Amino acid sequence: MGYRQPKSIFIDQDQGMMKVIEIVLPESSHRLCMWHISNNAKQHLASRFVNAEFKAQFNKCFYGCESETEFESSWATMIESFELQDYAWLKRLYELRVKWCPAFSIDIFSARIRSTQRSESMNSILNQIMNSSLSLIQVI
Repeated sequence: MGYRQPKSIFIDQDQGMMKVIEIVLPESSHRLCMWHISNNAKQHLASRFVNAEFKAQFNKCFYGCESETEFESSWATMIESFELQDYAWLKRLYELRVKWCPAFSIDIFSARIRSTQRSESMNSILNQIMNSSLSLIQVI
């Protein structure tokens, strides 16, 4: 890249990578991969996602807020409505909101990319269908 830093970089929530990116790529907008957050949410909040109202509210916070004010209001409503004040994972996600919520990155160019989804999706699929006992023919 001719010694230029990328405008945006997307990673999962790896703490080590977050620290290194701040040091090595200080001019880049460091964003968190929405695909990873979505998958983590389904694990951490599995019992909540069966509720259609919760899912709709979470998705509004996740994808549907066009301003920081709208996000803050939607998030507070979700936390209060579903009594999620004590969920540590959600507290941490909220602390990182400027790195994942689209409302906080309107002025940052990312070509509408929000995740490392293509490579992560392929990795997930391959991990599900492959194991060390498969022959090369079976893999193909």
